[in-house]
Amino acid sequence: MQQQLNRVLLIDDDFDHLLVCSLILQKNGYQVMSLPGCEKMEELIETVETFKPHLIFMDHDMRGICGMDLSRALKSHAIHNKIPIIYFSARAEIIELAKEAQADGYLAKPFEIDGLVEVTRKYISQA
Repeated sequence: MQQQLNRVLLIDDDFDHLLVCSLILQKNGYQVMSLPGCEKMEELIETVETFKPHLIFMDHDMRGICGMDLSRALKSHAIHNKIPIIYFSARAEIIELAKEAQADGYLAKPFEIDGLVEVTRKYISQA
C-alpha cells in the first residue's frame, strides 16, 4: 500500500517563488499544489476542497485578492478553519500582517531553504 503524502498548497503570484518552494517541498516528500495568485474567493475555496491541503502558505501582496482576505475567509469557514496557514511576505511588518490575517504562523521572505522545510514540518505535525 502506498503511503499518502502530506499536501501543501502554495498561494503566491510570483511564479519563480512558487517554483522554488514547490521544488524544495517536493524534494522533502510533500505533495504540492501551486495557485498563482487568486482572482476570486470561489477559486480558493474550490482548490482547498479539491486538494484538501494539510498546510497552506499564503502570500500577502498579490494581484487580485489580498492574502489577508483569503486567509480570513478560510479561517471563518467552518470546514477549512483548522488548516494551518503560514503567511509569507517580504514586508517588514509581517508579524502584524500575519496576526491580522488570522494566520497560524509566518515566514519572512527571503528565507533559508531549511527554514521553509522546518516551518512545514512543524505545522504539518500539528495538523
